[in-house]
Amino acid sequence: MLEYPIHWFGQDLGTPIRTSGGMQVAVRLRLKRQGRRHRSFYRLSAIDGRMPRDGRVLEELGWYDPEGRDPQNQAKIELERVQYWLSVGAQPSETVKDLLKRHGLRVGKGEAPTKKAE
Repeated sequence: MLEYPIHWFGQDLGTPIRTSGGMQVAVRLRLKRQGRRHRSFYRLSAIDGRMPRDGRVLEELGWYDPEGRDPQNQAKIELERVQYWLSVGAQPSETVKDLLKRHGLRVGKGEAPTKKAE
């Protein structure tokens, strides 16, 4: 079985996660840029840590529109799937961490993801 390094070019790519093919991958939760020039739109995705920003994704977890007029309609995130990926060791980017915090999901270093009490 192939083992891939967790540290790639000095980056911490997260905990390796076993896929259906038996291979281990370091999964990151990050934003994938869409839209056009000066009108960006992002998809929240679970991506193999070695893939480029707009590369192939493992799973789409929602979307984020930073220029949306209504703050309630700026983002749609499947929190249950995000919690699953975090529970199996996926590492969110800093921007995704902030976005999840705004949606009531606390993600700290080394702790299990928890939903804030409302």
